[in-house]
Amino acid sequence: RNKMGKESNGTLNIYGSDTGYYLIKHSGLYNLPKILKECKTILDDRGYFIQDKDHSESVKPSGKELTTEWKCEKKVSEYVKFKTEVKLITVRQVDVKIKNKKLQKGDFEFRLSSSMTKNYEKSFKGTLPGKIQRHLYEKFIIAERLDDYEDKLDEEGQELIKVVKENLY
Repeated sequence: RNKMGKESNGTLNIYGSDTGYYLIKHSGLYNLPKILKECKTILDDRGYFIQDKDHSESVKPSGKELTTEWKCEKKVSEYVKFKTEVKLITVRQVDVKIKNKKLQKGDFEFRLSSSMTKNYEKSFKGTLPGKIQRHLYEKFIIAERLDDYEDKLDEEGQELIKVVKENLY
């Protein structure tokens, strides 16, 4: 990741961007209940406030269609807030039993975006002196801490991605 010149950015995207997201697409077998449960546990354990943004299911002749979306937020400090969005989409999903294990078969999509918002309580005003103070504060006083926060957010994203990948067959 680019570590230079980010002091002026209010929000740093770790996974995804303002317009996009980290994506895993899979056609085949997967364990949806386990993915949902383990992802939610990770977010809970990391102290996120989880808002169920969307949960819809419909049954089509080709199988079940499901969308689950969570918007998650946590204050990391008085200056930094993490935001993580998870969206799971399945189409043509049918339940199958393989080796006495109940799995799902169909098309699966996992979308992840996570970002770090700095100065969310507007500690530094948007005026020129405020922008200069903020830039100096982030570049010289808390630069290392901000890098640590970025790494932490990256690790949390990796945990979610790992859970998903481990439950795709």
